[in-house]
Amino acid sequence: MTEKGKVIKTTVNLPADAVEAIRSIAESRGITMTEAIRQAIVMEKFLFDAEKAGGKVLIEERDKQVKQIVLR
Repeated sequence: MTEKGKVIKTTVNLPADAVEAIRSIAESRGITMTEAIRQAIVMEKFLFDAEKAGGKVLIEERDKQVKQIVLR
């Protein structure tokens, strides 16, 4: 286990569409791609832990329709 808060440089191989998605998110939020990737990982971990604990991940659409998100 690594020391919390310690930064470890990591290299990943991503398809072009994933890089473009991260780039778009980063640009629209005014953050770096690194920060956008970090936030995506934190969100994935949160959702994974919630589902693992028996919770459900739900999205409410504008029309108030509720959909369940099923994680892989």
